[in-house]
Amino acid sequence: MSIIYFDHNSTTKPSTQAIKEFVRLQDFALNNLSMHQLGRKADMISEESRHNIKNLLNADNFEVIFTSGASESINLAINGVECPVVLISKIEHSAGFNCRPQNKNIIEVDVDSDGLIDVQKFQELINLQERGNFLVSIMLANNETGSIQPIKELAKITHQKNGLIHCDIVQAVGKIPVDLEDLNVDLVSISAHKIGGLQGVGALLLRRGVNILPMIFGGGQEKNKRAGTLNIAGISSFAKALEAAVKNLAEYKNKTKDLRDYLEKKLVNVAGKNVQIFSQEINRLPNTCFFATKNCQSQTQLMQFDLNNICVSAGSTCSSGTLQKSRVLQAMQISKDFIDCAIRVSLGKGNNHQEVDKFVEIWQKIYQKHN
Repeated sequence: MSIIYFDHNSTTKPSTQAIKEFVRLQDFALNNLSMHQLGRKADMISEESRHNIKNLLNADNFEVIFTSGASESINLAINGVECPVVLISKIEHSAGFNCRPQNKNIIEVDVDSDGLIDVQKFQELINLQERGNFLVSIMLANNETGSIQPIKELAKITHQKNGLIHCDIVQAVGKIPVDLEDLNVDLVSISAHKIGGLQGVGALLLRRGVNILPMIFGGGQEKNKRAGTLNIAGISSFAKALEAAVKNLAEYKNKTKDLRDYLEKKLVNVAGKNVQIFSQEINRLPNTCFFATKNCQSQTQLMQFDLNNICVSAGSTCSSGTLQKSRVLQAMQISKDFIDCAIRVSLGKGNNHQEVDKFVEIWQKIYQKHN
């Protein structure tokens, strides 16, 4: 029996373009700091990848610092910016939320019941900060609910007080249009494996004029902002994956949204008010359905789905291994009747209606058994 994969917000299968590029470069020993011809080749590849990534995200005014992934990128942003105060939303990815440098004062920013930051309350919070003395870190799209934050407005408010704003766009890239100039943010974290690239590659995009201190010291790579020999093949395949994701964005959005809406209609038809779909009434990612079914524990559902070769999660993959209550749902103040019963379905372009029907068939049996 084939596996039904509904966990694309966790990781994606490497795209054909990314694999071909990675394999192509395996014939070469590539270190971009070497002085010989292969070193120059490596440098050319890395610089071309930087250029392509900036072009695809409308980020000409940004510097691209390659990292081992988004977690390192997020940590580098929070640790590296010389601001004593960091304001971070309560629904950030754990890479950001759990990054708490001892020399910085961390202020948590509340969200409403839909998982959105209230712009007026955010303005009031920023008004309390010392001018030019703080960093804001808020994701564009949430990895659990798919909720999309009003980043442009939050960035404008932040800049009015001369603050800096860091944005985790990991889940947004390849799912919705992302234009960094339009967002007007200062630091941006991205990851390869969420968009069909390889695991172990990411980047921090840094607006020109913004300085950071390194976390990793060594040979002075990445203009002394991140030491370590570059993963040239991984970086080049990252750029190829991003190119493919941006090119196919409209097709991806239409297909996944159709499947998501189809799924959610079926869930409500079966369970009515006993199923709660989070952030359903706001702007959210087209591929993401985060829902909870009363009296159906997350762990029970995950086990049954897995036994039937269906891969889903109970929320953020980085924390779901412990099956703790979702920090995101806690921040949204979701009722205890639902908070222990959440399942995240995150769809991809390879999924289809027959797979959704199979998922609903298994889920309905679980629901009927417990209700």
